[in-house]
Amino acid sequence: VLHGELALGENARAEHEFARLKAAAALAFDRAIECHAGHGLDDATARLISTLPQEVELNIGHFLVAEAIFVGLEAAIKKMRAAMDAGRARAG
Repeated sequence: VLHGELALGENARAEHEFARLKAAAALAFDRAIECHAGHGLDDATARLISTLPQEVELNIGHFLVAEAIFVGLEAAIKKMRAAMDAGRARAG
């Protein structure tokens, strides 16, 4: 993670895995299957996954509860909402 963003250009494995997720989301969408992502997402990965327009749901509860221990629930939700909104904005 680099400044709240995944450093895809600097990590070949991350780049490869994101390409697989992107292809799977497109395939699911083509077959009229709702695509959900999650379990283990944080604000940086949620921002990245949100750039995929086929993703209709992110499972972020674990991160929110864990983050809330440190910053409070309201701040954790605002941080995650901002990350998802930023990703959606990049999705077009």
